[in-house]
Amino acid sequence: MSSDKFLVNESLVKKVLLLPNSDSHKGQNGKILIIADSPLFHGAGRLSLLAATETIIGLASRMNDMVYFCSTKENLNFIKKEQESFIGILREEVDNYLKSADVVLVGPGLMREPESTRAETHGERDFSLEITQKVLSSNKKAVLDAGSLQVIKSEDLKNKTKIIITPHRLEMANLFDINSDKLKTSHSNQFSDIQKVAEIVFSIAKEYKITILLKGPVDIIASYTGWLYSPGGNAGMTKGGTGDVLAGVVASLYFHCDDPLEVASAASFILKQASNNLWRDSKWLYNASDLALNISKIIADFL
Repeated sequence: MSSDKFLVNESLVKKVLLLPNSDSHKGQNGKILIIADSPLFHGAGRLSLLAATETIIGLASRMNDMVYFCSTKENLNFIKKEQESFIGILREEVDNYLKSADVVLVGPGLMREPESTRAETHGERDFSLEITQKVLSSNKKAVLDAGSLQVIKSEDLKNKTKIIITPHRLEMANLFDINSDKLKTSHSNQFSDIQKVAEIVFSIAKEYKITILLKGPVDIIASYTGWLYSPGGNAGMTKGGTGDVLAGVVASLYFHCDDPLEVASAASFILKQASNNLWRDSKWLYNASDLALNISKIIADFL
């Protein structure tokens, strides 16, 4: 079996990266809702938001698209000092915005359990579960990441064909009750090694009729229609926050393309290319914010 057939390539990325109509106006190129962060975690959602807006910039539509960011009041106040290209909404307002959103990202920075010594985190697991289930029930295009994947059960994902999940190896293993060692990939893997992991991920994607982007040294992307793999990247991507950046890119691209397998694959490719650019200039001396800020440059090179 030829490995090229399953390799994410530039042609696929170009297919996903569609420029918006030059005559369109605000909101016509997609309304993205990001539901993220908690009293304990303040930065994950900011990284997803930064990645989403950088993707939009790269698609030449910064002034046309609308990004809603839902979090606690404290987090919104913090992020407003760092970024300006979003509309902040409180948790109690989320239902109305969920109705109008075209794509939803839920999970970065949400909590799977409270901190016993911090009263403000009590009830956070309940919120994470409730909002994730609302998103799953909405029949929207949606991306589930991090905290959302740690509070739901695998049965909650059954037949959710518009859902893309972005787990790392341990999240994937816990959610679907798999030995995590069977999901390992390495930069030194031969195609036969990658294929073994991919077949496991593909079998789950087919059973549940969802799309899975399994993050790792080699990303495995599978839907119920097929699977692909995305090698590349470097040691700099092992830092915290890179998964939050990836989730933001996936969500931003999802409005422009209806094929979740292609969307997730393109996002993986773009992020790994951004990391390679940073490595070339700075080796491992970059962080997740640097990664997000390089996304628009990568996208612009494709257009």
